[in-house]
Amino acid sequence: LFHSLRVIPPIIEICDDINKICPDAYVFNFSNPMQRICHAVSVKFPEMKFIGLCHAIAEMERDLPELLKTDFSNIEYRAGGLNHISILVDVKYKDSQKDAYPLIREKALEYYKNYIIDFEKMNEQSTSPGAERGIFLKLFETYGYLPILTDSHLGEYLPWAHSIADHYAILEFYKNYKKNCMTVYRSKEMHGYYFDQKRHSKERLVDLMEAVIENKNIEEAAVNILNK
Repeated sequence: LFHSLRVIPPIIEICDDINKICPDAYVFNFSNPMQRICHAVSVKFPEMKFIGLCHAIAEMERDLPELLKTDFSNIEYRAGGLNHISILVDVKYKDSQKDAYPLIREKALEYYKNYIIDFEKMNEQSTSPGAERGIFLKLFETYGYLPILTDSHLGEYLPWAHSIADHYAILEFYKNYKKNCMTVYRSKEMHGYYFDQKRHSKERLVDLMEAVIENKNIEEAAVNILNK
């Protein structure tokens, strides 16, 4: 709520300018809290082409090949939900079109209970195997569908999450995240790498903009848009 109160007013101001200057423009948002920003803009400017983009789906590029023992290029998947509470709803092998969810249900509990997060491979690991998976594992065990994010994100939407969330690991996550950001900020080599304007960005936005301009058909794994 307080994050929304800080962030939404300046974004509404920006969108007001867009609405006056270029009302037909596509507007892509990376800011959080994503769902509340998208909702606020859709209420204020219902005709605006406002699209929220989330990085969370990229977790699947790491986990699904490990769980399914195949290249990521051979995996077809779909997610549903909102930003920070996305759920893997469908997954299959491209080559055989075989449903891969039975294997995920067989292996996921052991995989995630033993998984150790490596924060950007800077040797700043989470405190223990399975850290920040309290809400995650409860949802998976209850419904049989795999959440895409961890406790620090899933807990934003669930009023009962406080009782089972891994609070210590959440604090460790933010502590390590801050430490890694400061490492990038202080390192000339890493600062140059991240802010090199000649380096091709891994962000999807450029590809999406090109697709809009060139009228290309591409698939984006996770977007936040208004239900209509």
